[in-house]
Formats: sequence, structure tokens, C-alpha cells
Amino acid sequence: MKDAANPDIYLIDSSVFLEVELRQTNIEACKKFLKMAARGEIIAVISDFEVDSIILAMQRNKKSWKETRRFLISLLRYKGLEIYKLTMADKLKATKHMQTFGLDLEDSLVLQSA
Repeated sequence: MKDAANPDIYLIDSSVFLEVELRQTNIEACKKFLKMAARGEIIAVISDFEVDSIILAMQRNKKSWKETRRFLISLLRYKGLEIYKLTMADKLKATKHMQTFGLDLEDSLVLQSA
């Protein structure tokens, strides 16, 4: 039986939200996961960089300012979502991940957020 006082913690990237916002192939699985985070059944962690990436992708896909605003407001309502604010030190460490693991900047920042 799950311990409600200690929910599972998941580090997520922008693709989970983009599946829903852009109505992509895995929308239903992502909706289910995000609803669990919204209710606080799990803890989902995303970096502020990933939030910005989502907004930029929404704009590239012709989403309106209203849709962008709705998305941002929805993030504030999640009971189980933590937005990690990347520091300059995190960004510098991410460049080492790029060197060590051959990752791009976005993936390195996600790794650094873990």
C-alpha cells in the first residue's frame, strides 16, 4: 500500500506537458500522469527552464497568449508540482554534463535539476 505522506517523486521534462498542450500521440497517458501530480498523488519536479521551453514550443505551434497564460496558471494549481529554479551554478554544472555525457544543453539542465 502506498504511503500518502511520502508520494513518489518524478523529474519530468517538457515533453510530458507538450503532449497534452499540442494534442500529440501520447496525450492520454500524459494526462493521466499530470492529473496524479495535480491531485498531489505524486510529486513532479520540473525546472523553470523546462517551463520556458514549453512556452516557446507553444508559441512555435501558434498557441495564443490566452492559451499560454492558461497553461501557466494551471501550473500554479498543481498540488504535486515543484518548479525548480535553476541557478547560475546549476547552468555551469550542466555544461560539464554536456562534456562528460555528450548531452545537449536542455538534457544537461534536466540532469542537473535531478
